[in-house]
Amino acid sequence: MLVDEYQRSATRRRGEVEHLTGTDEIVARLLELGQNLTTSLDSIITATPTAHQLDQAKSDEARDLARGVAIRSIYPAAARHESAVVEYAAWLRDHGGSARAAISVPNRILIYDREVAVVMFDPDDFTRGAVIINTPGVVAALRGLYELLWESGTDLAPTEADDALKPEERELLQLLAKGFKDEAIARQLGISIRTVRRMINILSNRMESSSRFALGAKAAQRGWL
Repeated sequence: MLVDEYQRSATRRRGEVEHLTGTDEIVARLLELGQNLTTSLDSIITATPTAHQLDQAKSDEARDLARGVAIRSIYPAAARHESAVVEYAAWLRDHGGSARAAISVPNRILIYDREVAVVMFDPDDFTRGAVIINTPGVVAALRGLYELLWESGTDLAPTEADDALKPEERELLQLLAKGFKDEAIARQLGISIRTVRRMINILSNRMESSSRFALGAKAAQRGWL
């Protein structure tokens, strides 16, 4: 079988970088990696998937989740406003996985079993294909990046027990703390400038802050940053 052939050649290819350019070639290799998945799959998604893609993800991931594979996904903050993504995140949570939204997602990345990574060759031009990496040092660096993004992110499907601060409010406060202007915050969160300013006013009133600096200071005191 093709999978057996891949397993036999995995050691020979260890440490090499494979550049895949054809769509069929990429899909076939991802299928191989998925079939050999045993413990975990961490992914970063840079564009909001379609409802069809999410349905396919559920079909594929249900089998992996049922056999104990840990699945985590990171989406851009703008995905929070897509009902299909939020619904998928709730489904994933209910089946033992988890999904978060992060303010900045650098590239499409898949990490299989913490040992093999798939990265888009050029994040600005997907037609240039993907790169498969199993060099331990490089994969470790990508895992480190993933964990930083994961820790900075917020749940896409929060439960009632979560912090009273809404995920998009937390993301806004993080951007304010970094000095982002309203226009930049709106782009990062996928909302309008008017919505950004309305959220800032709501948070300022809630925390009785007379300025953005005071708002940031009180948010930090509450552990929101």
